[in-house]
Amino acid sequence: MAFRGSVDKLFEPKNGNFLGLVQLIAKFDPVMQDHLRRIKDHYLGKCIQNELIQLMCNKVHKTIIDRIKASKYFAVIFDCTPSVSHKEQLSLTIRYVSDDSIVPAGIYEHFIEFIEVMESTGKSLLDVLLDKLVTLSLNLQDIRDHGYDNGANMRGNKSCVQARLLEMNPRAFFSPCACHNYSLLLGDIAKTCLEGITFFGILRRLYVLLSASAQRWAIFT
Repeated sequence: MAFRGSVDKLFEPKNGNFLGLVQLIAKFDPVMQDHLRRIKDHYLGKCIQNELIQLMCNKVHKTIIDRIKASKYFAVIFDCTPSVSHKEQLSLTIRYVSDDSIVPAGIYEHFIEFIEVMESTGKSLLDVLLDKLVTLSLNLQDIRDHGYDNGANMRGNKSCVQARLLEMNPRAFFSPCACHNYSLLLGDIAKTCLEGITFFGILRRLYVLLSASAQRWAIFT
């Protein structure tokens, strides 16, 4: 949910969730109420909102990394997909098993961040991963599993991410993405059925037609 609205002033309609929550808190908290009465919009602008978001992000991020370090061993899950601005992004997720030292024992999985990549070759993607592990102060040798889709640059046996990572850490076993396997299986099955090809072909053309126009999209949604 967006913090900001179309108006940046307190007690104005459509001033967004952040200022709306500040107003709500002021109804019950005397300190906030006095602050709004004396100073109005001080320390409530868009730059401060972004600063607060970043501070919360840093805190959550640090807590996740501390949990991973306490558990020692972890798995990395990553894949690339283009953003709406047509830039290739690598999504990094880390899974670990807690030993009950910080959080209750169990399997945890956390999204870490999107990383913009310039190339999608096996070497380039692995370099991005290694740089990020250094930034997070995580040890490559503590990886016990790595998983992604079945693309040649990811799971090939020679110059892909899987092969390069296994050379550096033989204990990092590779787990192919089960969902991607099912997707490939369904795709192959659909290719053998003329009715299926026709049905999904019509759906695809219909989607392209509707998504190309905001007016047409609004009618059918």
